[in-house]
Amino acid sequence: RAVAAAAEARLRARGDRTVWLGVLEANTEAFAFWTALGYEETDRRPDVAKGRPTIVMRKALT
Repeated sequence: RAVAAAAEARLRARGDRTVWLGVLEANTEAFAFWTALGYEETDRRPDVAKGRPTIVMRKALT
């Protein structure tokens, strides 16, 4: 959680307003982690590297 908060603070400091990330559908623990930190699912699509089912998530930096 501390690393995620530090990354968000750095992005906020450089003027970014949104964070985007992808979580493999099979990684339910990671999905729960990012959801608990306020990220929301926006899409589902294959990942670019191997075509694995991936959940696209975003969080507004306010």
